[in-house]
Amino acid sequence: MYLSSHPLERYRFEIETFTDCKLTELQGRIDECELADKNGKAAVAGIVTDVKTMTTRSGSPGARVTVEDFDGTYEFALFGKDYEALLPFMQLHAQIFIEGEISARYFIKPEERAQGKKAPYGFKIKKITLLGNLGESLITGLDVYVESERITPEFRAALVKTLKAHKGKIPLSLFLHDKATGYNLEFYSKKFSVTVSEPFLSALQKLGLSYKVEHK
Repeated sequence: MYLSSHPLERYRFEIETFTDCKLTELQGRIDECELADKNGKAAVAGIVTDVKTMTTRSGSPGARVTVEDFDGTYEFALFGKDYEALLPFMQLHAQIFIEGEISARYFIKPEERAQGKKAPYGFKIKKITLLGNLGESLITGLDVYVESERITPEFRAALVKTLKAHKGKIPLSLFLHDKATGYNLEFYSKKFSVTVSEPFLSALQKLGLSYKVEHK
């Protein structure tokens, strides 16, 4: 339980846009793939709330990492090369985006498969990205729509102030619509590039503006 807002709140946009599975749904996704005997993919996100390191019976290091999103938690097990490559990204309180594959945990020989033997399925992490870096790597542009009758000195000042407060590297385009003539004009901003985030999008909504996020 958090005394203030959830630590992931500032990344709500990224989580809702780029994940395709809640952490509480991941095991169900794995079970579905195992039942269908078919590989799959999943993208989840959350904050690391617990890291337990261990040593296997063979003497190799490992870890069990608990990650939490808005709805629940999931525990990821790291061993071998995954432990070396991924643990640095899964430190306590790290806010991360995880992409992975769902497949059989180990290979079953054809003759064993013919006898009905199946390997249990699991989720293998392929890539971890810090949520703070996710927008700039996946978002390609932001389109903001403005009605011409709203263009006043006060509105322009408020919009410029908002854009300056959220500077970044993402290209910005303004689409101006004039109801009287039906004309639509597009302006590509050379002066402003932005960081697309939950606070910025909320600020645009408070200004009464609609928008569209372009992404890969």
